[in-house]
Amino acid sequence: MENAYERILDSLQSKPVKRARMMRFNKPKERPYGLGKNRCVRCNRHEAHIKIHGLNYCRECFKEVSKEMGFKKYGKEV
Repeated sequence: MENAYERILDSLQSKPVKRARMMRFNKPKERPYGLGKNRCVRCNRHEAHIKIHGLNYCRECFKEVSKEMGFKKYGKEV
């Protein structure tokens, strides 16, 4: 999933001067540490991030793909 910066750059394909200016001054900042560093690989969200075992999914995306990856739900609800 692409972020807002990439969508705006795509919309400025026909305007190269404005696109160059956008790329120069509005480029997103790289985060070396903190909350903004760890993002979901599917939806680019940084809240509720699951990074154990190198998964790098948010909780919503993990819930969607967990059965495909082989995780099972244990508890009384099963």
